[in-house]
Amino acid sequence: MTHEISCKQLVDLVADYLEEAIPDEARAQFEQHLSECGYCSAYVQQLQVTVTLTQKLSESELDKPAPKELLSIFRKWKQDQNLD
Repeated sequence: MTHEISCKQLVDLVADYLEEAIPDEARAQFEQHLSECGYCSAYVQQLQVTVTLTQKLSESELDKPAPKELLSIFRKWKQDQNLD
């Protein structure tokens, strides 16, 4: 028996979902939520496109400060997420 997940729970699981690293029951709950929530579906699609495009970039194509800036933004975002 599966239980519904919230949008926040989906966001928390999205990286594991995209890496195919969540258990089957959680995957089923995730995909059920996606089928019912247009906002989350669009969010996951945007992340999939972002991952695909960034995998095509080489480090030499980035501006010199870009990697440090991106890491800083990610670390701040991660810290903000832990405040909940």
